Amino acid sequence: MNLDCNTSNGRRFIAYQHECLSIFCKRKKVSCITTNDTFCADIDAIFYRDSVLAVGECKTRQMTLSQLKRFGSYLVSYSKIEKLIAISKSLQCYGLLIVYLIPDTKIVWCKVCDKQGNLLVDINRQTTSTQATCNGGTAIRDNAYIPFDAMLLI
Repeated sequence: MNLDCNTSNGRRFIAYQHECLSIFCKRKKVSCITTNDTFCADIDAIFYRDSVLAVGECKTRQMTLSQLKRFGSYLVSYSKIEKLIAISKSLQCYGLLIVYLIPDTKIVWCKVCDKQGNLLVDINRQTTSTQATCNGGTAIRDNAYIPFDAMLLI
């Protein structure tokens, strides 16, 4: 099975993901280990100092900060949120969503859930038609809309 992350365009987005995680870790004074980026992992990174602090889902988008603000929310598949919550709960750490905005080289992020897996943001869950992957296509699925005002800028 040829996954989108293993296409040339997918690898380009993965490179931005690694850049994003590096910047995030420097700014937050944490370290991280990433999951294997050639397979479909449930999360992208584990953040730690002396122990595990958080797990994260890292997204990269060909979108500016002003475009994201105009949308008023960030869309991510709801299954990603469910996986983030489950892993956060099992490791007793925060669940983070981190988004790299490629044109601006800016990062927005939020704590999605606490160490018990309780949501910390008001997510609007809807079934919608969206772009399937960085390589295009359309998918109809449950999506989570994270309010922009719940996100922090790095």
